[in-house]
Amino acid sequence: MAAPMRNFHALGCWVRYRLISSKIDTICRQIKHYCTPTFGGVQGSRQNQDGNGTKPDAFWDMMECRLDQASHSLLLQVPKNVSIDDVQRYVEDEVGRISYCFPYSQKQSEGKVKHYALLEMRKHHAVATLLKKSTQRDFLKHSKAQGRSRSKDSSSNWAEINRVLEERVLAKDLNKAETISEQLKIFHEKHRLQEAEVRLRFLLCVLLEETFQHVLPDCRVYPFGSSVNGFGKRNCDVDMYLDRALPRGIVPVRKRRTDSYELRYNEDAASSDRVGTQLTLKAVSDYLRKVPQCYGVTNILHATCPLIKFRHYTTGLPCDLTADNRLGLTSTELLYLYNQLDVRLPQLVFFVRHWARVNHITNVHPGSWITNFPLTLLVIFFLQTRTPAVVPSLDYLCSIATKVERSKVKGIDTTFVGDISKVPVSKNTQSVEDLLQEFFHFCATFDFSRHTLSVRRGQAIPHSLTEKFSLLVENPFETHLNTSKNVKENIVNLIRDTARESLRVMELTDHANPSSSSDKTWGLPLLYRHLHGRRRRTKFDVDKVLDLVSDSVDTKDLSNETAGDVDLEEGDRTVEEMELPVTSSQELQSVVDNGEDGVSVNPSNSSAAATVEVKRRIGKFKSEPRLVVFEDISPLGFCAVKLDQLARR
Repeated sequence: MAAPMRNFHALGCWVRYRLISSKIDTICRQIKHYCTPTFGGVQGSRQNQDGNGTKPDAFWDMMECRLDQASHSLLLQVPKNVSIDDVQRYVEDEVGRISYCFPYSQKQSEGKVKHYALLEMRKHHAVATLLKKSTQRDFLKHSKAQGRSRSKDSSSNWAEINRVLEERVLAKDLNKAETISEQLKIFHEKHRLQEAEVRLRFLLCVLLEETFQHVLPDCRVYPFGSSVNGFGKRNCDVDMYLDRALPRGIVPVRKRRTDSYELRYNEDAASSDRVGTQLTLKAVSDYLRKVPQCYGVTNILHATCPLIKFRHYTTGLPCDLTADNRLGLTSTELLYLYNQLDVRLPQLVFFVRHWARVNHITNVHPGSWITNFPLTLLVIFFLQTRTPAVVPSLDYLCSIATKVERSKVKGIDTTFVGDISKVPVSKNTQSVEDLLQEFFHFCATFDFSRHTLSVRRGQAIPHSLTEKFSLLVENPFETHLNTSKNVKENIVNLIRDTARESLRVMELTDHANPSSSSDKTWGLPLLYRHLHGRRRRTKFDVDKVLDLVSDSVDTKDLSNETAGDVDLEEGDRTVEEMELPVTSSQELQSVVDNGEDGVSVNPSNSSAAATVEVKRRIGKFKSEPRLVVFEDISPLGFCAVKLDQLARR
């Protein structure tokens, strides 16, 4: 095969050579050797896509360690009448010592709760041995013979995974801190991925890699994004990158009337990498639908970055699989590096993301909201512009990279230093609390419409683009791309207004001082609960509400309203919520006339303070107030009154 392979390498053509199923493995290895650059990963180095060697890299050291752990690990479903001690005894008696054991419970799609154990074996061959020897029948027989069963109180040993801490529980933990900086540290620790959750994500990639090798013999699967860059919260998706390890134009094709696949040359795939990616993902998704542990497989092949979405049954993790997304993996490495440079960065990012989510600045659904990636870049940019800087610019990280550390991906310069020890420690000594307050001031005062936020340069650049963006956060590598191009002006205004309100809250006396009573909320929770906390909805008497505001608004068309909650959405339109403080009920009239965003009112006939929100609809009602919501008006509780006519005055 050597001569034909050399001809193939010279001609770059697949027309004369057709793969035979029985020789797929051998031929693919030759193709990979002759025709494709090696893609680095698990060798403790980041490979240069344009062939300038390797470089030591903290990110790939971590990846190598995690993937090695996963190769020694397996998941074991544990029957109801068996304890985790039974699992450990059985495994160690049968195959050898366990390095790591994590028992967890998972609520399945059908509603049942099942128990599993994540095990890492000391020796690699022990995994294969255990898979051959262990069946549920043998396991039950072993447990019964030893006279052991799960104790009544053993349910506490089974942890819940991928679940964000409840706000009520989190607030209690935050109240134990003595400063807001300590609260930010606690907040980060409670929300970041735990050790077992990281291990499960890497194990899932290894398991899927073994599965996909039935379709792509030499493929590799790597996690990227939030799961590995240090900014992932406990319920984040698993972003996976499929390295096909195939030359351009070669795609997997299912054989007729069989479940096996062969590799063939496709002319369309040869002329377009995107087509090759789409055809490969289509074949992989067809195979994935037959894998018992994966369900909800959905193809999104016409997106900017084609992907497959699915969920893994045993771990409960939602997964996004892409192919040939090397830049995404490189961006993950960059964020991982920034995460490791200064502990204040991840603490700020985690809270700012949460603050943005509860205030409707971000959203899990596609739309005009800002996503986590540009929001993280926004925080990094903010820290780069402090005096002195907390983290350096990407240009600086590139300038201290050695020759062997220079790299390119698809012709794009992706050079930056990989050895964290080469980056000088920041001389900035500000507390993370001070930085948070400065961040809110930055968001409240910065002119986003006229400047590009450049993490590469570490400074704001006046932009001269013909296309107008409400927010322009530059992609660190593809600098001509705006990572926040979907963000509309109303979201930028929401960022600015919410940041102003957060600044006002941080200036309150009871915000920064811990209460002697642990039951009283202080500090961080006030920054989002004060703005958009959960509101209790109750029935209300419209007549009482009309009497309450009759001196401020025209209530002529409200007499036919009925008691009950008001729907705050119209079709597919999204409701945007804002609040700003004022001091008297007389200002309600100016709010209505001027279209301002909200008031806090002290009604003349009630000693209890009431908060009034003007809710504006995005889209055709963008600048027109449509709803005023009264909350916490004693003794009415939560009241919502539809005031459509109010906006037309």
